[in-house]
Amino acid sequence: MPTIEQARAADVFDETLAREYDELFYQYHEPQIVDSSTFARTFGLHATPLDEAIRTTVRWYREHTGV
Repeated sequence: MPTIEQARAADVFDETLAREYDELFYQYHEPQIVDSSTFARTFGLHATPLDEAIRTTVRWYREHTGV
């Protein structure tokens, strides 16, 4: 992952995007903790287990693309 300085030096971003990238750059270098427990308690919803989500996605894809 390039640093913001490298991206600016390569003129990858316009100045508006560079400022936003600068502000959010920490997300690529620090661990992100996601906790959905409050949402789950409030709404009674839980994440779909990964194996079930993959099976459902593959089934949908096959049904809708003819693969």
